[in-house]
Amino acid sequence: MDRTNSKPEGLDFILAIGRDNRRLIGRVLRRQWGCHSIPNELFIVHQTIHSRLLDLHCGTEILLEKGRFVSAAIVALAIYELYLDVHYIGPKIERANFWANHDRTETQPWGITKKRLEIFSHSEDRLRSEEAMY
Repeated sequence: MDRTNSKPEGLDFILAIGRDNRRLIGRVLRRQWGCHSIPNELFIVHQTIHSRLLDLHCGTEILLEKGRFVSAAIVALAIYELYLDVHYIGPKIERANFWANHDRTETQPWGITKKRLEIFSHSEDRLRSEEAMY
């Protein structure tokens, strides 16, 4: 049971990620179908992650509507981890294959710190900001 009625800091940012992902999925699917190309592992992995993000985002919204802020924050953490996966995998098909073949259900294929360091290595300020939010 949640022990607080206050909305955790950073939750609006996580919800915004979900909304952005909904728009991104639509654009990617329209582009993919418009080219009549066959999806490869990279496309399939990104779509799988985005599908999970959408489900988690909807769950977070329901929890927030019910006032379950702590539970929503826990689900939001899973959203953040998948957000990092999308950016870490990026256009690298070898990472997509590794993610798809990862079979340890209790852990992510890569640690959060490793992903953040690589994704945000271009901006020390952004890296500090991401660390503070996490």
